[in-house]
Amino acid sequence: MDLEFTELTSLDDERYDDYLDLYQTSFPLNEQMLVSSLNGLLRSIASGADEWSRMVVGIAPDSRVIAMAHYEIMPDEGAAALWYLAVLKSLRSGGIGSRLYREIVGRVTGVPDPPAALVFEVERPDHAHTPEDRGLAERRIEFYRRNGALLLGGVDYVQSVGWQPEVPMHVMVHPLQSMTPEHALQLARTVLGDSVQPTHGPTLD
Repeated sequence: MDLEFTELTSLDDERYDDYLDLYQTSFPLNEQMLVSSLNGLLRSIASGADEWSRMVVGIAPDSRVIAMAHYEIMPDEGAAALWYLAVLKSLRSGGIGSRLYREIVGRVTGVPDPPAALVFEVERPDHAHTPEDRGLAERRIEFYRRNGALLLGGVDYVQSVGWQPEVPMHVMVHPLQSMTPEHALQLARTVLGDSVQPTHGPTLD
C-alpha cells in the first residue's frame, strides 16, 4: 500500500478529527492525554511557539487516515520522545506500523545535530489484566525490537497522564548512536523524569 506521511499544523486541518478518533480508540484511558492538551499542543505548533513537537498522520491512497504518531525532539537534552504511535486496528500486522516508525526515526535523525536516542514507553506484559492484553504487550515490545529499539532494564517506571490512575510501564530506547546502558538511563530520565527509578545496574536488550 502506498502511504503518505504528513504533519498536522493547525486545528483547522480536516484530518485532525481522524487523528483524534484513532488516538482515542487505540490507547487505554490511563495512557491518554486530555484532548484539550492535544488542542493546546497543535495551537503551539501552529503559532510557532513549539518548533519541535510533531503530530503525524499516515494517509492511504483513498485519503483515509490509517496511522498516527506524536513525537518530540528535545535538542537541548540530546534526546527525542515518541509519545504515541497507532495504526487502524483493521490494518495492523501489515507493515504499516513499521513504515511509520521508520519514518519517525528518519525524521529524528535528519535534523541538524540529531539526538542520541528515541525514548518511549510500552505496556508491561506482567501488568496486563487478561491473557489477550499480555500477548498484545509482548508483541508490541517485539515489534519495536525488530525495528531497532531496546528494552531498558534495571528500572521501575510509572506513567502518569495527570488525570487518570498511574500505570507501571516499561521504557524502551532506540539508540541513534553508540550507547551504553548508563547513557540510555540518563536520557530516559531526561525525557520521562524522576519517575524512571533505577533498581540495579541498567541493561539494554
